[in-house]
Amino acid sequence: MYLKQDQKNMYLKLKTKKIKTNIMTNPIDDRIEAKLISKIAHYRLSIRTQFRNRHHAAWPELSYKLVIGDISNLKVWMRMAELLEPMKTKTPYTTYIAKELTK
Repeated sequence: MYLKQDQKNMYLKLKTKKIKTNIMTNPIDDRIEAKLISKIAHYRLSIRTQFRNRHHAAWPELSYKLVIGDISNLKVWMRMAELLEPMKTKTPYTTYIAKELTK
């Protein structure tokens, strides 16, 4: 299986990061947290890739619509992370980890 460079970097960072010990013991809560992290990281990488390649598209207006759609989806997932997690810090944990994985 061939992975893109961004995906390889994210995989390596995920292996080397010390993930917090989750105070939630419910496996469903763990899956929700993992889903939030993966969706936020996916949309961040997608937006970055689309901005990098935006001038190489055959139809620039279509590329523009895809970027706008991914930005709105990213906003939705980040808002869901804010709603689901108790706000102890400025940013939720899922948003923080997704940003760390996609640096």
